[in-house]
Amino acid sequence: MTERLEKTLRERIAQLEAEKAELLTRVEVLECEAACHKKEKEQEKQLLEQEGHRFSTKRITDYGNGLPSWDEGRTLQTMCSSFLLTDGCSAVEAEMVNSMPRKFNERTNPKPLPEARLKAPVYTDAQVARAITSICGKGRALDSKRKWAAVYWYLRWEANYPVSVPDFCQRVATLPLPADLPYRCDYVSIRHDATALFMKQDAREVDLVKPSNTERALYQECRHIVLALAHALEAEAKV
Repeated sequence: MTERLEKTLRERIAQLEAEKAELLTRVEVLECEAACHKKEKEQEKQLLEQEGHRFSTKRITDYGNGLPSWDEGRTLQTMCSSFLLTDGCSAVEAEMVNSMPRKFNERTNPKPLPEARLKAPVYTDAQVARAITSICGKGRALDSKRKWAAVYWYLRWEANYPVSVPDFCQRVATLPLPADLPYRCDYVSIRHDATALFMKQDAREVDLVKPSNTERALYQECRHIVLALAHALEAEAKV
């Protein structure tokens, strides 16, 4: 009885430590995002101070082509609608300004996914296990524990697996994977890479994902594994 209680306590402590590690990682990501946001705001303030809200026709044209930032575009739209049209302008300039709400909406509203992509397909645990096994091992796409982060990314989008990394690892533990699988899912090994910001984008459209410059190398690595797993799952679905 005592041994069972000790085992339960050890498992609970391990779970709490994993949750703590995940929270610390998330705090680091949020702090990084906050620092980037602050830097962008400072750059925007400097730009406005330098230009004094005076926008040339070229800048309006650039906005129509989608070059300025989201905040700058919003300021352009407001300024042009309020002042430029009332001060008199050419037909071309008027068309630029009148098209800005449409351009603004096109840039800020996400494109809807096709109806067929909204619902994730249903795979059996056996299908997922066989697909993972087929790409796992030395000389294959999944050739290290750390690269399970790419499996996490794809399965959370393609098969509705948990977004929480610890929950994902627990879900994978229920799969009928072979005992001699060369590289198994390990929370400690993937907890950092699994917080990459590009993983918030749909892995099913992997070639449309836009990673940041700092995450580009990780994205390319994950892309290779995602494509391999997608192909393996597609083959399993046809069996």
